[in-house]
Amino acid sequence: GVNGSVANFTVPFSFGVCFWCHYTAETYGTPGLLQMTQLRRAMMYPWEVSYTPRNNLASIFATRFTNSFNTQNPSTDIRALILDKYEVEFPSVPVFIGEFHAGTRDDVDQAADLANMVEISRSSP
Repeated sequence: GVNGSVANFTVPFSFGVCFWCHYTAETYGTPGLLQMTQLRRAMMYPWEVSYTPRNNLASIFATRFTNSFNTQNPSTDIRALILDKYEVEFPSVPVFIGEFHAGTRDDVDQAADLANMVEISRSSP
């Protein structure tokens, strides 16, 4: 067993919509979120994906997992596209954005966009 402080695990998901994932009416069409719910389901019920774990994956997910995603969307899109639904679906699981940039969009001031994203993160539980 591991003693003391331990690192969290994460899987950075693409900010794309998974049309093949199981979904509810609340989560359908939400970029990145359905992939996160699929992984959670696999960790909670590994036999459903024909996996026999050597460790308690449900416990690891509950205590040591952080969701993450990469996006090229501007900060003004993030709350409506994912965070509002994420906070309902995963109220106790932290999330971080691994890559955040609005790509090569000329209409986005990168410095202002980053400052806005920091404010959004501060207002998120």
